Amino acid sequence: MGESNEEKTFVELIQPECFNLKVINAIKTNPVNCDLHSICSNYYKLTEKLGDEELIKIVQEMLKERCILINDYATSSKGNNFNNDAVFNFLHGLDEAEKRIYKATYESHKDTKKWFASDS
Repeated sequence: MGESNEEKTFVELIQPECFNLKVINAIKTNPVNCDLHSICSNYYKLTEKLGDEELIKIVQEMLKERCILINDYATSSKGNNFNNDAVFNFLHGLDEAEKRIYKATYESHKDTKKWFASDS
């Protein structure tokens, strides 16, 4: 009868390793250099499912910074320069959501260039 809420807990969630303090500090320090794909290939989706508001804010800021480079590489010849280690490592480290953003940006830029080049 006198049990506390802690004693009544049926399920305790263990936070995944991809959200440990070391990873979060790396994200805060330099989000562009984080290899999200090796940490968790669906990092953004897992963050959303976890529902931690503070973590979501940190990850949103990371996405904003990374999207600047995603856009840059998808819309310029830099993105096609896979001989450049920095470009290769960044693009290889994209999580699945970022890969979809890269592809959509690349396709949109390509279609826009075709449209501008058309005589219509």
